[in-house]
Amino acid sequence: MRLVHLLRNAGSGSAFRTFIFVSIAATMLMISTEASFAKTCTFNPMPALPDVALDIVVSRTYSSSESTTNVTMNCETALISLATKACILLDTDQAPISSKTDMGETIFFLSKAGSTANNASRLAIKVMVDGVALGRKEGSFMGKTAATVAEGFPVQIAIGWVRQKISFGKIGFQVVPRESQDLVSEGTYTGSFRIYGQYGGYFMRDDCSNGSLITSEYFTITARVQKTCQFENMKNIDFGTIELSQAQASATGNIGVRCTYQTPYKISIGSGKNPTDTGIRRMANNGNLLPYELFQQDCKTPWTANSTLSGQGTRVNDLNNHSVCAKLSLPKTGGVMPGAYADEVITTIEF
Repeated sequence: MRLVHLLRNAGSGSAFRTFIFVSIAATMLMISTEASFAKTCTFNPMPALPDVALDIVVSRTYSSSESTTNVTMNCETALISLATKACILLDTDQAPISSKTDMGETIFFLSKAGSTANNASRLAIKVMVDGVALGRKEGSFMGKTAATVAEGFPVQIAIGWVRQKISFGKIGFQVVPRESQDLVSEGTYTGSFRIYGQYGGYFMRDDCSNGSLITSEYFTITARVQKTCQFENMKNIDFGTIELSQAQASATGNIGVRCTYQTPYKISIGSGKNPTDTGIRRMANNGNLLPYELFQQDCKTPWTANSTLSGQGTRVNDLNNHSVCAKLSLPKTGGVMPGAYADEVITTIEF
């Protein structure tokens, strides 16, 4: 503030007149300088967020966990203060196992104990505050201004310290849907994160890029993934129309399997509704029976009720498809009654 005193002598008996000019521009310049008034902001302690247990294979929506604690920043400034503007974003002590930039700057990864570069497992999550996904450090900020701002005049004057409180809302995290995951195996996933705040005076830019002061607080996230497999993309076997003059006919079906990453599994196919004593499968039509055989995808290895096909779960956003090869031979002596023949077999997966 600048005070200007002008004294004018108007002659004998005249009073002195004092004119006071206040430079508002100078005032604003002074109080927007943070160092002059020792502004400090700190986060309230952050608790570990509640654990989440999920089945990532069947989950096609977000699995969420939310703390009852608000992300709050407490600020103090000596004597006179512009209301504080602050932004928050997220940093992590555990870098992603591999960068997947197409997933966006709001995706972070929890890692599983024992994961290595050659045997990596990771779980993609978003950290939410007040329903908004936090961006990475050097990425997008979530910005708010102190609730104590007086509309149109963001200045506070007090004897001692000016205290301000900025609440960003409740913190939580979301496990992103299966389609956006990849190397998710069974186990417990954890991550240590730093919520990172950048703050400054009321006239700081909205993206906080000119906020010169920084504070941070650490918290942890834990999620447990269950071992799971399920069938998908099942395709029935249809021999179509067969001429009685045909000696043989063949057709294919499909068994699709989705499992948690690196989960071993075995697929077995039952004998159907009309098997012989030796386990040969037969289709039926009003008491008439027509034998057929099932083979694994090479069309050479028999797929009997006592044999299985082994596999292992790949990325959870991928599907393992197993072809089923079917063959039938018409009796050389004829005698097959025309009609629609059918059978039903039970497919089982063990994991």
